[in-house]
Amino acid sequence: MAIANNTVAIIISGAIAKSINDDYALDNKQTASTLDVFACISQGLLPYGAQVLMILSFADGNMSYIDLVTNSWYLILLFISASLFIVFKREVKAS
Repeated sequence: MAIANNTVAIIISGAIAKSINDDYALDNKQTASTLDVFACISQGLLPYGAQVLMILSFADGNMSYIDLVTNSWYLILLFISASLFIVFKREVKAS
C-alpha cells in the first residue's frame, strides 16, 4: 500500500509472493492472479492513488473520499469474491 501504482507494487512484492508460493507449493498462476487482484483492491482504496484522485477531480468537490469509498461496490465485491475463492477453493487433481 506504500506504492500508488499497481504495476510497481506487483513488481516490488513479486519476490515475496514467489517465496510464499514456493514454500507452500501453490499454483504459480493462482498466486499471480491473487496478487494482481489484491493489488487492484488496495490501489483502488488508497486516498492518494491515481484512480481516486482522478475521480475526485471529476467530482469538482461534490464528493469526499469517504463518499467514494462507501460507493466503491466493484472493489468491495471483488474483495469478497476473491476472499471466498481463497477460503472455499477446491484442489484439482492432475489427470
